[in-house]
Amino acid sequence: MRDMQRRYQLACYVTDDLSTAFAARARARDLTVAAALRQLVINDVFGVAYDPREQRNHILFMTIAMDGLLTEHPNRELRSRLIKEWQERVAREDQSHAA
Repeated sequence: MRDMQRRYQLACYVTDDLSTAFAARARARDLTVAAALRQLVINDVFGVAYDPREQRNHILFMTIAMDGLLTEHPNRELRSRLIKEWQERVAREDQSHAA
């Protein structure tokens, strides 16, 4: 999967209370404010309903299944290589929000 290019910024002004509340909700979902806003925009544009509990359940299942498959894969280095690549991409994603 190729990285999504993010060259366009959307911005709005909100009250201090709203900013604080939204930031707390984002943190509770283990997201940055930018990632939470991006999800809202995508959901609004594409009409996707977002249920964080359902999404986390799916992610947990996929994580457990993928770990099991990678653990049993004949290439014993594949799992550690993919984990390293994942960590690098997460780091790049986190850096892209630092502004």
